[in-house]
Amino acid sequence: MDTNSLFGDFNRQALILAHTALKSDNPRLMEALGLNALESSVRIAISNLNLSQLLMTDDFRGCLAEVRFNERQLRNYLGMTRSKEQEESLLNESITAGIRQPQLQELKGVSRREFDVRRVRLGVPEKPRGPIEHLSEEEDLKVARAWMQTKELTDPLERYLAVHRMTEVPLDQAISSITLNGGGS
Repeated sequence: MDTNSLFGDFNRQALILAHTALKSDNPRLMEALGLNALESSVRIAISNLNLSQLLMTDDFRGCLAEVRFNERQLRNYLGMTRSKEQEESLLNESITAGIRQPQLQELKGVSRREFDVRRVRLGVPEKPRGPIEHLSEEEDLKVARAWMQTKELTDPLERYLAVHRMTEVPLDQAISSITLNGGGS
Protein backbone atom coordinates (compact mmCIF):
# COMPACT_ATOMS: atom_id res chain seq x y z
CA MET A 1 0.00 0.00 0.00
CA ASP A 2 1.51 3.34 -0.96
CA THR A 3 1.86 6.36 1.34
CA ASN A 4 -0.76 8.45 -0.52
CA SER A 5 -3.35 5.71 -0.06
CA LEU A 6 -2.51 5.40 3.65
CA PHE A 7 -2.75 9.15 4.13
CA GLY A 8 -5.97 9.17 2.12
CA ASP A 9 -7.54 6.58 4.43
CA PHE A 10 -6.17 8.28 7.53
CA ASN A 11 -7.35 11.73 6.40
CA ARG A 12 -10.79 10.38 5.50
CA GLN A 13 -11.21 8.71 8.91
CA ALA A 14 -9.97 11.85 10.67
CA LEU A 15 -12.44 14.03 8.76
CA ILE A 16 -15.32 11.63 9.40
CA LEU A 17 -14.50 11.68 13.12
CA ALA A 18 -14.24 15.50 13.11
CA HIS A 19 -17.49 15.77 11.11
CA THR A 20 -19.25 13.48 13.60
CA ALA A 21 -17.90 15.43 16.59
CA LEU A 22 -19.07 18.74 15.14
CA LYS A 23 -22.48 17.48 13.99
CA SER A 24 -23.20 15.84 17.34
CA ASP A 25 -21.78 18.85 19.21
CA ASN A 26 -19.62 16.55 21.34
CA PRO A 27 -17.33 18.86 23.34
CA ARG A 28 -15.15 16.07 24.70
CA LEU A 29 -14.43 14.67 21.25
CA MET A 30 -13.98 18.15 19.75
CA GLU A 31 -11.42 18.95 22.45
CA ALA A 32 -9.60 15.62 21.93
CA LEU A 33 -9.40 16.30 18.20
CA GLY A 34 -8.28 19.90 18.69
CA LEU A 35 -11.29 21.23 16.76
CA ASN A 36 -11.89 24.06 19.23
CA ALA A 37 -8.57 25.60 18.16
CA LEU A 38 -9.68 25.81 14.52
CA GLU A 39 -11.24 28.92 13.06
CA SER A 40 -15.02 28.91 13.00
CA SER A 41 -15.11 28.91 9.18
CA VAL A 42 -12.96 25.75 9.07
CA ARG A 43 -15.20 23.99 11.62
CA ILE A 44 -18.27 24.92 9.56
CA ALA A 45 -16.61 23.66 6.37
CA ILE A 46 -15.77 20.31 8.04
CA SER A 47 -19.32 19.90 9.32
CA ASN A 48 -20.63 20.58 5.80
CA LEU A 49 -18.40 18.02 4.02
CA ASN A 50 -20.25 15.63 1.76
CA LEU A 51 -19.35 12.09 0.67
CA SER A 52 -17.86 13.22 -2.61
CA GLN A 53 -15.52 15.58 -0.79
CA LEU A 54 -14.51 12.89 1.69
CA LEU A 55 -13.55 10.59 -1.16
CA MET A 56 -11.15 13.23 -2.48
CA THR A 57 -8.74 12.58 0.40
CA ASP A 58 -6.94 10.03 -1.80
CA ASP A 59 -5.92 12.88 -4.11
CA PHE A 60 -4.57 15.07 -1.31
CA ARG A 61 -0.87 14.79 -0.51
CA GLY A 62 -0.26 15.36 3.14
CA CYS A 63 -1.60 14.50 6.54
CA LEU A 64 -4.56 16.49 7.89
CA ALA A 65 -4.24 15.42 11.52
CA GLU A 66 -1.56 14.57 14.04
CA VAL A 67 -2.08 11.74 16.46
CA ARG A 68 -0.25 11.37 19.74
CA PHE A 69 -1.04 8.39 21.88
CA ASN A 70 -1.69 8.78 25.58
CA GLU A 71 0.74 6.11 26.81
CA ARG A 72 -1.02 5.54 30.13
CA GLN A 73 -4.39 5.04 28.47
CA LEU A 74 -2.83 2.94 25.71
CA ARG A 75 -1.29 0.64 28.34
CA ASN A 76 -4.69 0.41 30.07
CA TYR A 77 -6.34 -0.45 26.77
CA LEU A 78 -3.74 -3.09 25.87
CA GLY A 79 -4.07 -4.61 29.35
CA MET A 80 -7.84 -4.71 28.95
CA THR A 81 -7.57 -6.46 25.57
CA ARG A 82 -5.18 -9.09 27.00
CA SER A 83 -7.52 -9.64 29.94
CA LYS A 84 -10.57 -10.01 27.69
CA GLU A 85 -8.74 -12.41 25.36
CA GLN A 86 -7.66 -14.52 28.35
CA GLU A 87 -11.25 -14.59 29.60
CA GLU A 88 -12.50 -15.61 26.13
CA SER A 89 -9.90 -18.35 25.97
CA LEU A 90 -10.85 -19.56 29.46
CA LEU A 91 -14.56 -19.72 28.53
CA ASN A 92 -13.87 -21.56 25.28
CA GLU A 93 -11.49 -24.03 26.93
CA SER A 94 -14.00 -24.73 29.69
CA ILE A 95 -16.73 -25.52 27.15
CA THR A 96 -14.36 -27.78 25.21
CA ALA A 97 -13.39 -29.48 28.50
CA GLY A 98 -17.02 -30.39 29.19
CA ILE A 99 -18.43 -27.79 31.57
CA ARG A 100 -22.20 -27.55 31.63
CA GLN A 101 -24.02 -24.28 31.03
CA PRO A 102 -25.45 -23.91 34.58
CA GLN A 103 -21.94 -24.37 36.00
CA LEU A 104 -20.49 -21.75 33.67
CA GLN A 105 -23.38 -19.40 34.39
CA GLU A 106 -22.73 -19.70 38.12
CA LEU A 107 -19.00 -19.06 37.68
CA LYS A 108 -18.98 -16.41 34.93
CA GLY A 109 -22.57 -15.40 34.25
CA VAL A 110 -22.66 -16.99 30.77
CA SER A 111 -26.25 -17.21 29.47
CA ARG A 112 -27.72 -20.28 27.80
CA ARG A 113 -27.71 -18.49 24.44
CA GLU A 114 -24.06 -17.41 24.67
CA PHE A 115 -23.06 -20.89 25.84
CA ASP A 116 -24.86 -22.56 22.92
CA VAL A 117 -23.37 -20.15 20.37
CA ARG A 118 -19.87 -20.82 21.70
CA ARG A 119 -20.44 -24.57 21.90
CA VAL A 120 -21.61 -24.73 18.28
CA ARG A 121 -18.78 -22.46 17.07
CA LEU A 122 -16.25 -24.68 18.87
CA GLY A 123 -17.82 -27.85 17.42
CA VAL A 124 -18.58 -29.30 20.86
CA PRO A 125 -21.56 -31.68 20.92
CA GLU A 126 -24.39 -30.97 23.33
CA LYS A 127 -24.20 -32.92 26.59
CA PRO A 128 -27.17 -35.11 27.50
CA ARG A 129 -29.41 -33.53 30.10
CA GLY A 130 -29.67 -35.07 33.53
CA PRO A 131 -27.51 -35.58 36.56
CA ILE A 132 -23.73 -35.48 36.27
CA GLU A 133 -22.18 -38.93 36.50
CA HIS A 134 -20.25 -39.49 39.75
CA LEU A 135 -16.56 -40.31 39.63
CA SER A 136 -14.98 -43.51 40.85
CA GLU A 137 -13.26 -43.31 44.23
CA GLU A 138 -9.86 -43.30 42.53
CA GLU A 139 -10.81 -40.42 40.21
CA ASP A 140 -12.34 -38.56 43.16
CA LEU A 141 -9.02 -38.78 45.02
CA LYS A 142 -7.11 -37.69 41.92
CA VAL A 143 -9.36 -34.63 41.58
CA ALA A 144 -9.08 -33.80 45.31
CA ARG A 145 -5.26 -33.96 45.16
CA ALA A 146 -5.19 -31.76 42.06
CA TRP A 147 -7.57 -29.29 43.75
CA MET A 148 -5.17 -28.99 46.70
CA GLN A 149 -2.21 -28.49 44.33
CA THR A 150 -3.90 -25.53 42.63
CA LYS A 151 -4.54 -23.37 45.74
CA GLU A 152 -2.51 -20.48 44.28
CA LEU A 153 -5.05 -19.92 41.49
CA THR A 154 -7.62 -17.32 42.57
CA ASP A 155 -10.06 -17.52 39.65
CA PRO A 156 -12.32 -20.52 40.35
CA LEU A 157 -12.78 -21.39 36.65
CA GLU A 158 -9.05 -21.20 36.03
CA ARG A 159 -8.51 -23.50 39.02
CA TYR A 160 -11.14 -25.99 37.85
CA LEU A 161 -9.51 -26.04 34.41
CA ALA A 162 -6.10 -26.68 35.97
CA VAL A 163 -7.60 -29.67 37.81
CA HIS A 164 -9.12 -30.88 34.54
CA ARG A 165 -5.76 -30.59 32.76
CA MET A 166 -3.97 -32.46 35.55
CA THR A 167 -6.52 -35.27 35.85
CA GLU A 168 -8.15 -35.41 32.40
CA VAL A 169 -11.49 -35.81 34.19
CA PRO A 170 -14.34 -34.08 32.27
CA LEU A 171 -14.76 -30.59 33.69
CA ASP A 172 -18.41 -30.97 34.70
CA GLN A 173 -17.56 -34.09 36.71
CA ALA A 174 -14.47 -32.51 38.28
CA ILE A 175 -16.49 -29.46 39.41
CA SER A 176 -19.26 -31.70 40.75
CA SER A 177 -16.74 -33.85 42.65
CA ILE A 178 -15.00 -30.82 44.17
CA THR A 179 -18.31 -29.25 45.17
CA LEU A 180 -19.69 -32.48 46.67
CA ASN A 181 -16.51 -33.02 48.67
CA GLY A 182 -16.58 -29.57 50.26
CA GLY A 183 -14.24 -27.72 47.90
CA GLY A 184 -15.38 -25.32 45.23
CA SER A 185 -15.52 -21.60 44.85
